[in-house]
Amino acid sequence: MAKFLGFLPVLVCVLSFTDACPNTIKNAFNPDDTIKETGCYYADGMFIDADSGTSADIENAQPQKCHKFCAEKGYSNQFVILQYETCHCNKAFRRHAKRDASKCDVDCRGSHLFKCGGKGFASGYYL
Repeated sequence: MAKFLGFLPVLVCVLSFTDACPNTIKNAFNPDDTIKETGCYYADGMFIDADSGTSADIENAQPQKCHKFCAEKGYSNQFVILQYETCHCNKAFRRHAKRDASKCDVDCRGSHLFKCGGKGFASGYYL
């Protein structure tokens, strides 16, 4: 019974898909698809000039789709940044560009479980 009670919050979280659940719990049943949200970043001057990276508009953007695109471009296991429907791939970004999470207030079209930036801001993820 104690094991079930310990699992109950995870089950409720998965079934309700609430934003109060951490993203790592939402993906607990697919460990290969675990996503770590790194934060919200000021979009201008976010990337380090040594590697300009690549970007593209992704229909119904979400971290998994962005990661797939980045991996195909040689940026596997790197940070991915989402700003609305645009996916940015880069090996590094400026940590001083990190801002309050409330600035990234736009749900991703591909999954309401994740944020895709906001006006002048981008959401960062690591897969």
